Amino acid sequence: MDLQEKRYGTELAITVSGRLDASWAEFFQEHLLRRVRAGEHRLILDVADLSFLSSMGIRALMAVYKELKAIGGTFRIIRASGMVHDTLRKSGLGQWLSDAPLDAVTPAPDGPAAVAATPPGLEHFPLAAEGGLSLEKVDAWRPWQAVNPQMSREIRFTPDGFGLGIGGAGETLEAAGDYLGEFVAFNGQVAAQPPDERGRPDCLLSEGEFVPSLHCVQALVCRGPLSHLLRFRADDERPCYPLSRLLAEMFRVSGAEAIGFLVVGEVEGLVGASLITSPGRLRPGMEIRYPQVREWLSFSGERAFAREQAVIVGVARRTGQAGPEASGLVPVAVPAGEPPMAAHMHAAVFPFQMLPNGRIEAARVAARLFSGPPPRAVLHLVDDDRPGNGLGESALYQGACWFGAITEGGELL
Repeated sequence: MDLQEKRYGTELAITVSGRLDASWAEFFQEHLLRRVRAGEHRLILDVADLSFLSSMGIRALMAVYKELKAIGGTFRIIRASGMVHDTLRKSGLGQWLSDAPLDAVTPAPDGPAAVAATPPGLEHFPLAAEGGLSLEKVDAWRPWQAVNPQMSREIRFTPDGFGLGIGGAGETLEAAGDYLGEFVAFNGQVAAQPPDERGRPDCLLSEGEFVPSLHCVQALVCRGPLSHLLRFRADDERPCYPLSRLLAEMFRVSGAEAIGFLVVGEVEGLVGASLITSPGRLRPGMEIRYPQVREWLSFSGERAFAREQAVIVGVARRTGQAGPEASGLVPVAVPAGEPPMAAHMHAAVFPFQMLPNGRIEAARVAARLFSGPPPRAVLHLVDDDRPGNGLGESALYQGACWFGAITEGGELL
């Protein structure tokens, strides 16, 4: 089999020569799915020189078609003749066949136009015209002190908000005290990491009248409409997007001093930490120093979870002068020419799923991710800027950012 590619307008044409049978079906399917994952969502298959199509070949075509359909892409087969044409038609797949000429440029999908000033590789879609986010903060625990139970709160995670922090499920804080770990909440869905090196993340999902809740000793929760959607995709000039670059773009678009945001994207590498012993076990007077801290906290030993899907929830502000004791936010890497920034970000890691093109709704993405395979990890994201052997900051290949200005409660940061 031979595959040749050529671009026509917004579509990628792939000329298929030889036989699409059991010997070549896996190679063919993997090649096309790699092109889809790289951002080619409008495919034409020129099969004039395809001499044979078996049932295994049809299965490979179906896999590519389903992937494109799920993300709003397009798929058509041109110049089919003889046995290949008859096989597709008699298999009930005649809708794939097209008589359109190869050089017919397909118009871009309907939807809001991207903002002209957006840099290459980015698309901006305005969402809510008015309003902003309100911020709620819980600060009952600061490393490595005992938890102050009077300052803890039980928070209900309704679909109108999102948040991150450290908390646990239980009837009371005392009942949850041994299970306090990192969590992310996204549109009424919660992923929580138990404080155990071998613990698997758990999920609490909004269903019917049930609303997930956690007893929180740390939390930053935003509620209200998100005003912007930013789509991003790596290319030859920018092989990935560090989170600091995405933060700088979100500040540029929003013009805000403080923002709350959700990011869903394909992971280049995550750098983070997670609790392996619950803060609920700390007692007044205990001193946790190095190396004892290694019994409480686990750091990334490498850039982790490449090619998986990350759900990142965070809060950020433009200035990074105040430290974590003052706000819960810590300075992050600063792209050249940008003002200082500080942020607090948690990530939940899921098996990869392609996102639909264009303007998409955070609620639908949340429902799709949390109703699928369970999360692999939940971690607090950090910048590892150690000289020489630091892991750097987390970065993504492609994805979507929903964000908005914090207009109420920003003084808590």
